[in-house]
Amino acid sequence: MILRDLQISNTVKEIKKFKQSVNKIYLRYSNKTIEPYFHIKPTGPIDVISDEEYYENLEDNLSFMMYSWLNPIIKQSDHCFEGVLQVDGDGNIETDEIPLELILKVPDNNNLNFFKRNLSKLLLLEQFITKVTFKGHKKRLSAMNIHLRINAKQITKLLKTKECNQALVRDWLANIEELNELTSRFYAIEGSIPVANGKITLQLKEITVTCHHSLNGESDQE
Repeated sequence: MILRDLQISNTVKEIKKFKQSVNKIYLRYSNKTIEPYFHIKPTGPIDVISDEEYYENLEDNLSFMMYSWLNPIIKQSDHCFEGVLQVDGDGNIETDEIPLELILKVPDNNNLNFFKRNLSKLLLLEQFITKVTFKGHKKRLSAMNIHLRINAKQITKLLKTKECNQALVRDWLANIEELNELTSRFYAIEGSIPVANGKITLQLKEITVTCHHSLNGESDQE
């Protein structure tokens, strides 16, 4: 699924209808099999802007977003993601450092096979990755999100030309094996792991452990 010109145009028409001055735009993409969707959520005061040039500029910027990095990332990763765009008073969207969070649905079993299939694509974005967050539930790794700050002008060329560093993929897989072992020790755990130059540094992780207790007289933890 990709976003189309008409959908961008209709979004700006809605913004224009309410004379909205947009300072942020929240994005959410879901790749659900039955009903995939893309949410564009402009934020800012209404009944303020009436300048036609402002809305034309905003639409041009959203179209650039769509072609330069948004649709390429959807095609490349095919994972759910969320992001936030900063918009200035002229309708220009900040393109140098766009925060984006890729949401990985970790399967219950054989998650290493899942990561082997996906990391070669995801790690093409290695230079933009800032950290990984994870959750463990009932003694297994249940969720992993990859946080990025992307440069819109660089990413299209990178996705077209770069080959993934397989040594880096192996390094990530080794760290994920350690993460599987870690989460197996706790009923519920979540944490954050910094990433520098594409390398995940598990030893610098910060974790929060949940001690879950049922109030019916029994403990849900073992």
